[in-house]
Amino acid sequence: MELERRLKKSQIEPVYVLAGDEAFFRFQALGYIREALAGPGEEKAEVIYFEGPEARCEEVLSLLRTPSMFWARHLVVVEKAREFIAEHKEAIEGYIRSPGAGVWVLISDTIGKGAPGLVIECKALYENQIPGWIRKRARDYGKEISTEAAALLTEIMGTALWEIDQKLQAISIYLGEKKRVELEDVEALLPQAGKHRFWDLTDAIGQKKAERALRILQEQLLAAKSSQEIAGILAGLAWHLRRLLLVKRALVSGATPREIGDKVGEKRSFLLRRLLSQARLFSLEALEEKLGHLLEADLDMKTGLYDNRLAFDLSILKLCQ
Repeated sequence: MELERRLKKSQIEPVYVLAGDEAFFRFQALGYIREALAGPGEEKAEVIYFEGPEARCEEVLSLLRTPSMFWARHLVVVEKAREFIAEHKEAIEGYIRSPGAGVWVLISDTIGKGAPGLVIECKALYENQIPGWIRKRARDYGKEISTEAAALLTEIMGTALWEIDQKLQAISIYLGEKKRVELEDVEALLPQAGKHRFWDLTDAIGQKKAERALRILQEQLLAAKSSQEIAGILAGLAWHLRRLLLVKRALVSGATPREIGDKVGEKRSFLLRRLLSQARLFSLEALEEKLGHLLEADLDMKTGLYDNRLAFDLSILKLCQ
């Protein structure tokens, strides 16, 4: 972050505007400023908060110009400050020209043009930016993360940076001295990761990569602790294929991606894109045939014709034909 680099060079401004709708970036920027203002023996500078609609400019300015009795320097933060900035722009510009002891931080989801002070953009990331942010954030924790692991975290967590950051912290602690985060590390710590292996399994089936499909299946079967969990793997794969069948039928009928998302109940655009991509790997007839193979495998296991694992292996080989 450019702000962090400036602060490390002791380039401290009298007024900062944290503008954007990503709360994680706003919190992070405020933390950098507090750390930069800390005096000897202090971890962070004192901070005093005001809510924009209730804040009185005269009171804020008085606090900014009054040295703290107990801290080297202090911050005065005005949150929800869009209207406050517009109404008191001249007073803010006056403080920039003749600053006092405190640093003024104004926080707003949106701001108008020509906002006074150093504007720090805290905009939410687009979905395709999340894996890159994860890799950068992992380096902040002293780790490197594989492309596959970052992609899985993105699939599971979406654009929720707070939650992603918490998971990265947990993974970092879990790994200890190990420097690289691999796919299996994410799978080990996130209970939701197991169901996302259906994406990989379906990719392998669609690309007719039987060896890879069998390897993914074996990993899931080895992790299963009971016959019920094994049956759950089959049910999960069947559910995923039925979903793809719905998507494929909608594609054939000429539906738009948004209409397809509504039909299958998938609002997360990055997962909808993956559903569309996978559906294009198969014809309608192929998806219907593969669902039939899974029903046969289910019947074989229930009647005891084949051992569960053998029935699964045979069905995967048929699915990859």
